[in-house]
Formats: sequence, structure tokens, C-alpha cells
Amino acid sequence: MSELSKWLEANQLEKYQDILIENDINTLELLAELTEEDIKELGFSLGDRKRFIIGIKDLASNPIQLTQEDIDLIASLPYVIAFPLKRTLEEQHAWTKINLFKDTFLNYLKYLALLSASEFFNSDIKDKGMVLLFQQNLIETAFGKWNHYIRESLKFLKEHNHPFFCPELVSYYEQIETGSKAKKHKGEIEFIDANGDIQLKKQEATSIGILINFRNRYLGHGLTLDAQKAEALWQEYFPIFRNLLKQLRFAKDYPMMKYEDGQTYLLHGSEITTTSFINNPHASIWIQNKTGANMDILPFFIVPGEVSLVKEDKEQMFTYESYTGKTIKFFSPEGTEKQTSGKLLDKLNLLLRDKQKEVPFTPLQFTKEIFLNRIAEENNLLIETLINEKKIIPGVYQHREDIEIKLREWIGARVNIFFIAAEAGSGKTNLLAEIQKQYAERELPSLLIRAGRMEKQTLTAQIAYLLNIDLQQGLENYTSLADTQAEPTFILIDGLNEANHAEAIWQEILSLSTIFEPGSLKFVVTNRANTKADLERYLVSDKEQELLYGENKENEKGLGTYSFWLTALDMKEMKGAWENYVAKDKARFKPQFTFDAIAEFDRGIYNQINNPLILRLFLEQYNGKALPKKGNKHLHIWSDWFNIFSEAEQTFFKLLADAVWDCGANELLLDDVLNHEILKPYFTSDIINAPYQRLKNLGWISSY
Repeated sequence: MSELSKWLEANQLEKYQDILIENDINTLELLAELTEEDIKELGFSLGDRKRFIIGIKDLASNPIQLTQEDIDLIASLPYVIAFPLKRTLEEQHAWTKINLFKDTFLNYLKYLALLSASEFFNSDIKDKGMVLLFQQNLIETAFGKWNHYIRESLKFLKEHNHPFFCPELVSYYEQIETGSKAKKHKGEIEFIDANGDIQLKKQEATSIGILINFRNRYLGHGLTLDAQKAEALWQEYFPIFRNLLKQLRFAKDYPMMKYEDGQTYLLHGSEITTTSFINNPHASIWIQNKTGANMDILPFFIVPGEVSLVKEDKEQMFTYESYTGKTIKFFSPEGTEKQTSGKLLDKLNLLLRDKQKEVPFTPLQFTKEIFLNRIAEENNLLIETLINEKKIIPGVYQHREDIEIKLREWIGARVNIFFIAAEAGSGKTNLLAEIQKQYAERELPSLLIRAGRMEKQTLTAQIAYLLNIDLQQGLENYTSLADTQAEPTFILIDGLNEANHAEAIWQEILSLSTIFEPGSLKFVVTNRANTKADLERYLVSDKEQELLYGENKENEKGLGTYSFWLTALDMKEMKGAWENYVAKDKARFKPQFTFDAIAEFDRGIYNQINNPLILRLFLEQYNGKALPKKGNKHLHIWSDWFNIFSEAEQTFFKLLADAVWDCGANELLLDDVLNHEILKPYFTSDIINAPYQRLKNLGWISSY
């Protein structure tokens, strides 16, 4: 029954529903705008006109009366969902109501996700992949990412035989989302294609999926809906959400509690009540089961005193919202936002660090099998990250035959270091990913490391961290790390120049090359450089030059003499890369002209697109376009590329470039941009395909 129907029935005016609908009066907002003259014209009798006027006055001063079904549903839910749900159901204004509905749905997702996180962080399991999952999905508010975190974390915990404090959480999620019997809904699903454009397609989605689509499609573009549309959306989507909430029966058996000001409170239903349960001495907020056992839910759910010296009466609790590494943002069900960088941040950072600290292997425990399993796991995580950041595109790689041959030829050499220099965008990362794959096919162990993304300050510590070995027992005692000169182990360092302490890491590479038998532990290092002079920062003694692969034909000194330069693509490689991109995705990388046709138009273009990154830019920006038939036979690649972005995106690019220039570094800290008066709105916008989100999805900027 619609809100209009309920109101008409409550005021004994239901007989006028049909005539109202016929005149497009189908929401309470439109009803409230009718004058006495309007309803007289619609055929209301004198007595019914009086009832109407009285009812409208009551409507303006009183919230919608909840049904018993609504009251019972609210009472069955945790406060974090129940409080905003009650506000939503009592709201009269259709547009406000639909936005409150959206916020309540987000609180529902957060409740499930943060319970899932609490299960992991209270367990004995340590896993870097799970920490990465948290950092990738819960660093910012995104409905789909919250749901992805729930799905993947519950799957992981189940696979690792975790004894759930709340096993019903798993069965509930399987029932409504991942199970074969989960209810599906047909609809037009909004998605963002490979070009960053919004598209619609008809398909089925789970209840959570269809509600996320509702939020993204109708409330994710910064538009205001009229009352009629908002009411129609409420009628279509809220019943789906209500059904999800009705099935959340286990929540009442795991009530949330808090201890504050010497009293224990029950955080269940829309009203906070005191309880006789004994205070939990180990936490200020927790969930409790029927036996009295409890699970700590800090720092994801907190009491107001954790973030504010003065408690406002309306604030009963706060829920985790987002995390930058230096601050945590919390949001209360009552609508208050708080941010902290104090002990709660320290607790979360400690939890994240601790969950990555596995009991290290001793040299005796660290077998070859364990070593191979560890590097396979770490390489898979890194390749997945590179794919997500659009640094590599699966199925699109143009072989660089000259340097690949050399990287295969040096396998049995007695030396330890193969140094590759190249300009920006030359394909260094793609080359290392391919070489790692080729070495794996030869059953040669190799570990891929991004120098600019190391969690540790030193390379030695990073290797120990990735492989879970104890440096105090001496790296040289882990004999499984290195094999033989004929079948060595490789450590592939991508982008040495991007490391915070590049020169110190280079000295570590030289030092690590001497702790095992010559040629048994090898390093392939890439570095961005334009000339040999850019490599003078990396010092090499006469003795250390013996560690470098290459031939010093000019009898010079220094690293530059031994470096292999990843040169521009030649014509054969360019054409091959062009064809690879087109074969991979014709909807994204297929101009209306061939590679060979450029020769007749402007051969100078070949000199511009012989860089792999610029070739990709070229194919994307001229996708579906023909070469100009009139005017000057010249393409302005960079200006044409910049012009494919919207005005807002161009402005964001310029602001970002100015900020990077001002800070004098290649990257910006998220906390700094959130404190930047002009940039902050770009990073906090929740509009689908806003400049920051769209450019990140396309891979032009990245966050980590």
C-alpha cells in the first residue's frame, strides 16, 4: 500500500483515490499542494473537504504513523540500522525519504561488512591478502566495494575454517547473495564500460545488487528527482530492502552493547536502553551472543567518547566510514560526522600490521616448496594490482625481442645484476611482468617487486616481509632463496627511481648479490632515465662492476656503461602492438584507419607513437575515428588526448598537476588532498563517474 493510500484510508477519504490518480496526484507531496478550490473541483463533498484540510494540517505537524509491521521490524534490528530506518519510514517528503532510504541501505552494508571485518581481526588468521582487501575496498565509501568486501572476506574465512562467532552471518549472506537459491531481480543495470562511459544492460541481479544499482543509477549522479519519480522508486525498491531486513533475524541474537559513563546500554532497536548485562571489561563496545560470550568490534563501531570530549545527547555510537592511513572518519546513525587521528587510528593501524605479521619461517622450515608457494602468491597479488590500475592489460603485450633474448641469455651467467633503463611509458612494467611469466614457464623462481610501493624501508626487509622469513637469523642462511648459477632465483625490481631511498636500495642490491654463490641470486632492475647522466646517482665501485651483466666496450666506468636501454618500438613492434590492442578490444582501440595508412597521411606520427604508452593513448583517442581528409595532414596527439576529457576532468587534472608540482613529489598523500580546500570536493564526491572516480577507473590516476 502506498503512503498516499495509507493517508487517504486513515482520513476516511479512500473513495477519492481513483480520481486523484487520474489527475496525477499520486504522492503526499502533491496532495499537500492542493487547495480547497482544487479538491472541490475534484468532487470532494463539504464534509470531506473539512477532513482533507484537517488531515493535511496533521500531515505537516506529525510524521507518518508506523504500522505494527514497521514497529516490529525496527525492534528486530541493530541500532545502526534501526534508527535511520525509523527516520526513513516516518519521513513524508518523497525526495528526502528516498535519500534516507539510501543512507539506511549503506548502514546495512556497513553492518555486515564490519561484522565480517571483526570476525577476521578477532581471529588467529594472519594474511596480507585480507589486509589488502580491506585497504582496497574500505578506504572510501562505495556501495559496491562494501559488498565486495563482505563477499570476499566471508569466502576467505570459510575456506580457512574460521570458527565464526556469528555463523549465521555466513548463512544469511549465502541466502540473500551468494547462494544458488538467492532471489534474483530483473532490471536495467547501470555499469561503466572500458571507455569510462555509463551504459545500461538488462540482466538479473541479487537483492543487494539491484539496490546498489538503484543507488548508483538514480541517486549517484547529483540529480534531484521529482516527487512522483521518488515515490515510484520507493514503491519499487523499498520492498526489496524490507525483505532483506526481515531475513536479518540473527541480529537479535547478537545484540550490540556499549559501556559508557558507568552504565551498560543495549544498542538494539531505534531507542537505546540500559541493560543488566555485566560490563565487558575488555571493550567499550561489543556484540554478545546468547551464552554471554562477546566479540570486540572496535575500532569499527565506537562510543562517542572515543572521538569527542563532549557527548551530544543525540549521538549514541559511531560507525567506521573511511580510512586514509593517517585518519579515520566515523559517522553516527543520527547523522553526525567525526574524524580522528588518535588512539583509534593507532589501534586500526596496529591491527592491520599485526594481521600481516605471520610467525616467520626459520631457515630449516623454509623449504623450496614453501619458497615457491610464497612467491607465486605474492606475484599473483602484484599482477592483480597492476591489472586493476590498468598498468598492464591482460592479453595485450608486444614482445620486445632484442631485450627479451638478452634476459634469457644471461640466465646461466656468473654475474648478478641486469640493469634496464628507459624513458617514461616505454613498457618497463609490462616487460618485467612478461619476463616473470617466461621465467616461471622455465621453472625458474622469480619475485616481482614494485620499488615505489614497498611496505618496508629497505629492500632486505621487503624481501623478508614478502617471504615471511626472519632477518635476525641471517638471510644467507635461507639457502632455498638461491639455487644454482644454471638455474638461479630472480628478484625483479620495477621502477627503482620511484623508491623513497633509491640510492640506498641500489647499494642493497649490490650487497645482496654477494651473499650467495655468484650468479645464483640475480636481480633484474628497471629505472626511468633519459640519458646515462640520470644513472650517475647509483654508485658502482670497480669491484662491484664485476656483478653487472653487460659488456663495457668503451672501457668507461659507472652503471650507465652496463645498462641496457629499452628502446622505442620499431615499425614491426609498433604494428604488432597496434594489432594486439585491436584484437583485444575493438570497441576501445580500433580507429577507422590502419597502421599502414598513417604512412600516406603523416609519417611523423610513427615517431610519436613508438612509445607503448603513447600508442595506447593514440588508439583510445582515435577509436572509431578516421584520418582527416581536409586541411593540414597533422594530428595534435597530446591536445587531442586532453580534449577527450570533460571540462571538469580537465580542471581536476590541472589542479592535481599544480598540487604535485607544489609538493615536489610524484604523489600526493590522501590526507593532504582531503585538507586541500579546492581538491577536497573532487575526492569526497559520491557522484558516479565524478572526475576523480572516472580517471581512476580509466587508469590515468591511481591510489594506494
